[in-house]
Parts: sequence; C-alpha cells; structure tokens
Amino acid sequence: MSNRHAVRTRKIPVSVTLSPDDYDFLEMLVNTRRVATRTHAIERAIQLLREEFQMMQSLMAQQRGMNGVPPQSQQQPPNTHRRPPH
Repeated sequence: MSNRHAVRTRKIPVSVTLSPDDYDFLEMLVNTRRVATRTHAIERAIQLLREEFQMMQSLMAQQRGMNGVPPQSQQQPPNTHRRPPH
C-alpha cells in the first residue's frame, strides 16, 4: 500500500534550540535536497532513534530470556541535591 493514502495526523508545532554545528548540518541536508524540509530531517532522526530504542529493548528482552534472570535495575538514585521550592 502506498503512503499516498496514509491518514495524516495533526502535527504539533515545537521549537528547538540547536548548536551552530547542528543548525549548519540541518541546513546542508535541506539545501542539498537530502531531505525535503527541516521537519522531514527531524522526523527522520526521531524515527532512527525510535528504531534504535526498540532494537535495544528487544536485545534486553532476549538477554533476560537467555539468562532467566532480569538484569539489575539501572534506575538512577533520586536526586537529593535539588533545592526545595520556596
């Protein structure tokens, strides 16, 4: 099935702050037509991050299955250095 008939969802406008190097890279991608728009570049970057995250989740699940024991929690201890609100 072609993407031409895909249902479009409303996009939420956001703003980002980039380093000069990241901005220049983004502009190069658009100017050389490697991506159609800045939005397209950011959507693609998020897609790649999502795929990497899902792959890591799958690998962790496989490791838990092979070992029979879940890996130790990797949660960070609570941040005790925060100042209480005034």
